[in-house]
Amino acid sequence: MATELTELFAAAQNGAGDEVEITTGSDELGRWFVRLQQEARKEVITLDRPPYALTTSNPLEAAALARGVVYRSVYAPEALEWPGVLGDIRELVHHGEQARVLPGLKVKLAIADRRLALMPLSLDLTDVRAAVIRPSALLDALIAYWEMCWRQATPLDAPGEDPIGEEDRQLLILLVSGLKGEAIARQLGWSVRTMRRRMSRLLESLGAANRFQAGVIAARSGWL
Repeated sequence: MATELTELFAAAQNGAGDEVEITTGSDELGRWFVRLQQEARKEVITLDRPPYALTTSNPLEAAALARGVVYRSVYAPEALEWPGVLGDIRELVHHGEQARVLPGLKVKLAIADRRLALMPLSLDLTDVRAAVIRPSALLDALIAYWEMCWRQATPLDAPGEDPIGEEDRQLLILLVSGLKGEAIARQLGWSVRTMRRRMSRLLESLGAANRFQAGVIAARSGWL
């Protein structure tokens, strides 16, 4: 692993490598993201968080889902605070995306068919650089990291009926995802006062003292 990371650093200095290719600029990053999805035949797995170099939407995903490509995405809570992002995710989930949210996510990553990865090297939009990573121990490590994030993340598309109702379930998902009260109210189209009243009522109905306990109770009950 240390050898692979050393080669990644060398590639960043020299501009290219056999397993790692460095791209520069938001346009080039966007072209590689398009190519990665267009070439995917079975699966695209991602870690998603702001900032966004080009746009928050991904119009290619719905077409890829329609042709049978499986999408599994882990989102940082910060992504849900961006205007329109939660609505876009819900629409993609409707088309078949499997979506989860994980607080503390610091990395952006996209992997197609477990053979090609695209990873921005920083979150600085003034100096956009990304690594295109082909089959190697480094790619294997990134896949393992994604799998770990996926296991720890909370589903955003929990199916089935539950006694708390759809609106309260969405509130609960956003609560355990780590969003602040104002962001939750904005995403659900409520006033902050309404959100706090609904949250208080939800915690009381679950017998929870705080959002962490509410998440534990809901997970054990199969609502998340």
